[in-house]
Amino acid sequence: MKKYILLIFLLVLAVSVSGCTNFLNQNPDQQRIADAETYAKDINASTYNGNGFSFFYPNNWQNYTEPDWLATIEDPNDTSTYIYVDNHKLQSNETVKGLLEKAITEISADKNRNITIVSWENLTVNNNPYEIVVVQEETVEGQLQYMQAWFERNGTAYLLGGVTTPEKFPSMNETFNMFIYSFKFE
Repeated sequence: MKKYILLIFLLVLAVSVSGCTNFLNQNPDQQRIADAETYAKDINASTYNGNGFSFFYPNNWQNYTEPDWLATIEDPNDTSTYIYVDNHKLQSNETVKGLLEKAITEISADKNRNITIVSWENLTVNNNPYEIVVVQEETVEGQLQYMQAWFERNGTAYLLGGVTTPEKFPSMNETFNMFIYSFKFE
C-alpha cells in the first residue's frame, strides 16, 4: 500500500511540475528579455542610446563607426567579435523573410564564401516577429560565426548581428542574446 501512495505522490508531483514548467514557458518572449536584463546587470553592461534605439553591450567594448551600419560596437581585444545594427527600407513586395532568404542566396552564390546555416527560428521579441539565424561562414580571411535577428518595423527591415569566430561563439552566445533581447526603440 505504501508503494502505491508513493507512486501516486510521484505522479501528482510530476504532473504538477510539468504544469509549472508549461506555465513558465508560455511567454518565452518575456523570459528572454528578463534573462537579457539579468545578464546585463551581472556583467555591468553599458547601454547604447542613439539613432532612435537602445541596447545593452559589454562595458569594455567600444563604439566605432562603420559607415554602412547604424551602430557598431566591438570587443577591443578581438576585432573579429562585434555587434551591429543595420536597416533596409522594404519595398512594397519585400518581406523580412524574403530579404533574409535573398541575402543567403547571394552569399551562397559567392565562390569566395562558404556558408552553413547552423539554425533558423522564428521568435517574438517585444511583440515583433523575428527571424533569427545562426550562420557559420568560411571566407578567404578565415571562419566566422554570427547570429542575426531580422525583423520589420514601420516598413523597414532591421538586422541585429553578433559576429565572432566559431571557437568563441559558444562563449559569446549570451552576450549576443543580451544585445538582441534588450534592443528597444526609443
